[in-house]
Amino acid sequence: MLDTVKYGLGFGKCYISRVVVPFEVDPAESTPFTKGSHRTRLHTYYRSSVATFGTLRRFNPALECVFATNATPPKWVARQFERLNVQIEHVDARSSQLLPAGTTFRTSLYLFDVLRAITVPNGRIVAYLDPDVLCVRSIEFELEDGQVGCLPLATGAHDSIKGTTLTQIADISASLGHPKDSIPMHIGGEILALTSAALPMLLKRVEEALSYLASDCSPNFLNEEHVLTYASDQNWCSIRSVVARIWTAPSYRDIPDDALNIALWHLPAEKTRGILGIYWAVRLRLLDHLSDNAVRRLIGRRTGVIPTHRRTISDQIRRTSLQVIAGI
Repeated sequence: MLDTVKYGLGFGKCYISRVVVPFEVDPAESTPFTKGSHRTRLHTYYRSSVATFGTLRRFNPALECVFATNATPPKWVARQFERLNVQIEHVDARSSQLLPAGTTFRTSLYLFDVLRAITVPNGRIVAYLDPDVLCVRSIEFELEDGQVGCLPLATGAHDSIKGTTLTQIADISASLGHPKDSIPMHIGGEILALTSAALPMLLKRVEEALSYLASDCSPNFLNEEHVLTYASDQNWCSIRSVVARIWTAPSYRDIPDDALNIALWHLPAEKTRGILGIYWAVRLRLLDHLSDNAVRRLIGRRTGVIPTHRRTISDQIRRTSLQVIAGI
């Protein structure tokens, strides 16, 4: 529990006190991980957000939780947020408008509207999470004031990151007066942990990136990961011990051996599968009556992080179907 973990004993130390989930409602939103009509996809994200906050609250009862959005959530969502003590903050969406309607992941730029609007208290860490992150432990880490916590990803210099490479981001950085001695590390967008002293420089670099995006140059920044990678510097540090990107799809699986010891699981392929099951577990308050280990096992089995016979057979069928289709 965060209220019993003592951080900040040394000068400049910060501890986490708030989690913010930014979510822009955009009828033209396009991602490869949700399907159906706009209403169906919207409900998928709302349910996923409830699962995110429900699991956060289960393991972090003292944590301040904020859902930042440009729209009014439906009553059934607002009721769950009220029960989970989640504050809803309205933040207008501007940054995503820099990209054409229908651009994949364009609403990920909404993160930067939220960064401008929500302050970071002195001596505290505010973590910004995607709405498909589940929590399986109390979140315990600290940063020096002025540091940014992030999830660096192993990506090749010339590998496309949703349309732009690390080499191209380095070239853009040099053109804007920030030459790098080496290719930058790919920064994932599932988490951003901010201290108050780091915010001014981050916002400065974000504004540079968004101004460059508005210039319509090519190559360019197309999503929040591109901008975060550009903005990163020596004050950014890995918090891999706290968060992991976990792939559980039948066509591609990448699950850390120590997943059960990691507090936050980003599960991009689970929004319409396992996370939906956790949404119902949260809504029915099932997590309130289980031990910590039992909750971890439940989340792990529902999402495929812990293999089960039923899930394995289902994945084998999907994998075989994909192989057959690919061979047609």
